[in-house]
Amino acid sequence: MVAKGHDFPDVTLGVVLDADATLRFPDFRAEERTFALIAQLAGRVGRGGDGRVLVQTIAPEARAIVHAARHDQRRLPGGGARAPSGALLSAVLGT
Repeated sequence: MVAKGHDFPDVTLGVVLDADATLRFPDFRAEERTFALIAQLAGRVGRGGDGRVLVQTIAPEARAIVHAARHDQRRLPGGGARAPSGALLSAVLGT
């Protein structure tokens, strides 16, 4: 809720449950979306002072989660990435 644009001034703790759920979607932008959601929440927590973000995941080594924890979007691949054309190509044969 908080990551979706709402601004609550006294929020000092943010929690992301099952943060890697979006990484299991069959989407070539899944890493970017996961990173963005965690980064948005982190940006909204502690605006009036100190804040803390807790991330619950079964894949703590996932690149999107590691880079979000470091606030490092430069090394996350996919900024402006295009769809992998080989994965989107399909052939329909018929008579």
